[in-house]
Amino acid sequence: MVIRFITFAVFLLATVAGWSQKPYKHCGADMVQQQFRRKNTHFDEAFFSSTEKARSSVKRSTEVCTVQVVVHILEGPLDDFISNAQVQQEINRLNFAFSHQNPDTNDIRSVFDGITGESANIHFVLANVDPEGNPSNGILRIETDLLGFGEVSSILSEAVKETAFGGSDPWDVSRYLNIWVCNTADASGAPIVAGYATPPPNLPNWPDFDPSELIDGVVVQTEFFGSQISQAQKVLIHEVGHYFGLRHIWGDDIDCFGNDGIDDTPAMADNSAFECPVQNTCIDNIFGQDLPDMFENYMDYSFPDCQVSFTNEQASFMSWVIANARPNLCFGSTVGVQKPSAFNFTIQPNPARSQLYIETQKNIKYSIWDVSGKCHLTGEGIQPVVDLNSLPAGVYLLKCTYNNQSSAQRFVRIP
Repeated sequence: MVIRFITFAVFLLATVAGWSQKPYKHCGADMVQQQFRRKNTHFDEAFFSSTEKARSSVKRSTEVCTVQVVVHILEGPLDDFISNAQVQQEINRLNFAFSHQNPDTNDIRSVFDGITGESANIHFVLANVDPEGNPSNGILRIETDLLGFGEVSSILSEAVKETAFGGSDPWDVSRYLNIWVCNTADASGAPIVAGYATPPPNLPNWPDFDPSELIDGVVVQTEFFGSQISQAQKVLIHEVGHYFGLRHIWGDDIDCFGNDGIDDTPAMADNSAFECPVQNTCIDNIFGQDLPDMFENYMDYSFPDCQVSFTNEQASFMSWVIANARPNLCFGSTVGVQKPSAFNFTIQPNPARSQLYIETQKNIKYSIWDVSGKCHLTGEGIQPVVDLNSLPAGVYLLKCTYNNQSSAQRFVRIP
């Protein structure tokens, strides 16, 4: 089943009666979708023209990819404590789900026997080495006075990914899966979403996706991480599916017009609305069969207890995404990482008013980003002088790149 329009990958728990009374907004994905539509009025056509590319380009990898994970836990004054054991429990759940070894796979209806059962060949471990080569347990704990990161973010809860704004800077996003656990609440005190994630750019089933809006990784609302409540245990699996390029199974459209770019996911007229409905809302032809709606799929919005599997082609696609869009993330069976080469530069003055001097002897490329993830300026050169007069006052991140090595520094623009 395959999508009609670009939406951002957000798993929302709008209403799960009986166990959560918090009023989660439905649907936070619209914020990103509307912004994206304003920027690109042709993405509907771009999706349809690239669907066949998605189908024809996928080839399953037989090698198991070990993904190093770093978990940033933002501990607010009202947040429940998440133990190291709970973090490891979430890693275990990922491994069961992505290898199709979770016990509840027995709950899949037999009609789907031909399209489920295969592993994505992805294995998750907590990082044992940080980006500088120092030993680590892959868990960072950051105390914060913020009641919710949605209150200080212009897009979702992106401030959680920046130390300068009370969050935690990512480890090298090309080599680590960064997961931020926080309260996503906005000024109303209500969490915005249960979680959200960033797919890689330039995927055939996510045409024209612009990653500059967001820092790469996964965000999960605190009570949905490490929970002992079964209905809260599928959020991270769903979000990591998005991180590896999967779209929602119903294609983020209604009346059977949606399309997720995957051949063996049954078409659906809409999501399952946090239920487990036995129905067939669309006519499709999957290997000669008209299959019913698949509420068992991790990428549906069905009741979480019903979500138990990816399809075989979803598994293949994620494996393909690693090989083609996240190649440095995969270390095969190796857990350790290589210490990166140093790339240093200095800036002055800081704070800066009208100009910023980047001091380096290398011919660098640079970009300047605000807290929302918006890129304001780009350029290149040796010891470039950056004109800041177009920037509003505030805190910014300067990223510099040279020979595939990147480094960043924050600076303050004053009026």
